[in-house]
Amino acid sequence: MPPRASWKGFLRISLVTCPIALYPASSSSERISFNRINRATGQRVRQMNVDGKTGEKVQSDDIVKGYEVDKNRYVLIEDSELDAIQVEATKIINVTQFVDAAEVDQFFFDAPYYMAPDGAMAEETYRVIRTAMEESGTVGLGTLVLSSRERRVLLAPKGRGIALTTLRTGKEVRSAEAYYEGVGDGAIDSELLDMATMLIQSRKQPFQPSEFVDKYEEAVRNLVMSKAKGETPVYAEIGQPTAVIDLMKALKESLAKEGSPARKPAARGKRAAAAEPAAKPARGKQPAAPAATAEPKPARRRKAS
Repeated sequence: MPPRASWKGFLRISLVTCPIALYPASSSSERISFNRINRATGQRVRQMNVDGKTGEKVQSDDIVKGYEVDKNRYVLIEDSELDAIQVEATKIINVTQFVDAAEVDQFFFDAPYYMAPDGAMAEETYRVIRTAMEESGTVGLGTLVLSSRERRVLLAPKGRGIALTTLRTGKEVRSAEAYYEGVGDGAIDSELLDMATMLIQSRKQPFQPSEFVDKYEEAVRNLVMSKAKGETPVYAEIGQPTAVIDLMKALKESLAKEGSPARKPAARGKRAAAAEPAAKPARGKQPAAPAATAEPKPARRRKAS
């Protein structure tokens, strides 16, 4: 039985339209969630709406949304006022531009979806759009109305199909400058850099997301199952890492552990001589690579408590 689409509509690029369906690419159904229980009776605890000052119960009809504009001063917003400013749901993904895939900052990625053609008549148009993006190394940017909100979305080739990812706004993504201002840009010790590069190469492997495991989720599940069976839970001790004092020593020991002998790097004079015939970018800075097709990567979403 095919999965059920969470959204159906049309993909539109200028005068070209294609019926499509969206399917969530991520799921939180396997995560463990807890109920609040009265320890004395073993029964679930119910929440009641009470006035923060008087402590008296407040009826649902008397509850309104409020935005705090100053300490203890709120602007009250009625549901009817929010309904009046809702964006019209047009059921159209309107692609307004295409950009090089390499230009897109993945910090803006939010929720991923699989976008599939809706019906046999849509397949040809769908495949042409997917292949054109792949061969041009571009991704599409557009708009989509989800849950009464207009979202910016990104479309990119993924396997035989197209992936759609909702994007965060510019105000939602913080600038990196404040966090990296203490990171210098001076020269790096070439020997340390060589050894760090060898350590990275010794651990280089194909990207295999199927091996990603949420160890905390597994530990919680094991804890629940153990207590349900009347068994005594076993807790593993967690060691604390220590700060590296001697970086050279730590790199050498790491390479030995990985089975990669620390080779002596070339002399600095030879490095400079080799670089003289042609100007090359400084180490750590690579020349701009041609745009490659990027696939949206799902951002990890935290479950609301």
